[in-house]
Amino acid sequence: MVQKMTQKIDSRQRFQKIFVIASGLMFAGSMVASTIPLFTNAQQYTITTAADDVNNTLEDQIRGYELVLKREPDNTTALEGLANAQLSSNNPQGAIAPLEKLVTLNPDNPTYANQLADAKKQVGE
Repeated sequence: MVQKMTQKIDSRQRFQKIFVIASGLMFAGSMVASTIPLFTNAQQYTITTAADDVNNTLEDQIRGYELVLKREPDNTTALEGLANAQLSSNNPQGAIAPLEKLVTLNPDNPTYANQLADAKKQVGE
């Protein structure tokens, strides 16, 4: 009888150990499986965000230069900044007006005339 009791206890202890180990493995597996998509989405988010940040920064710069030019239409620094920001954002059409103004204000500076000619070529004028 004692032997039967010890066999039952051994059998229960084995079952409990197996159950605990299986539960632990299932828990660990579910944790790993649920975190895998987080890492793949984070990489895509980072790439998208970096491109968006560059575009937002250029847009912010353009708005800032335009605000300065509303107050000071002949501000050479703001005109140069606006033209360069427009060219950097692949908008040569937006760079033409500030470059024309720069050429008018600084007829001796060939850089502005060259940039204006390049912008007009890109637009097709």
